Amino acid sequence: MDLTQKIALTVRGHLAQLQKMYDKRVKLAELRAKDRIARARTRDEKEMAKLQLERERLVLKKELYEARTATRKARDAVNKARKEAGDLTISERLEKTYRAFVRYQKPTRRKTTRKKAIKRTITKK
Repeated sequence: MDLTQKIALTVRGHLAQLQKMYDKRVKLAELRAKDRIARARTRDEKEMAKLQLERERLVLKKELYEARTATRKARDAVNKARKEAGDLTISERLEKTYRAFVRYQKPTRRKTTRKKAIKRTITKK
């Protein structure tokens, strides 16, 4: 396996790890919030602990979104660099060979509708 393919696999694995890390951090935040609520003496302190938990959840969601976006951009950059370097996988090579032999044919357009439109404009004058 070439270096660029290893990098591509690493990036794909990183996307899977992001969700696991997010879930773990949310659980820890919930445990901290439960502890704060248990130690709270007044209703205001309990409300503050709940609000702080919500704030932490929002921050964690934002961080997860940013990490996913950055990882996807990195994945796209790695794939682009890999293809430019000519480091293709077997399936990509087969696809390239297939496209070389079988040309993509555009569907033919109907010419009758265009002729009719031209005739209409000519007859209106």
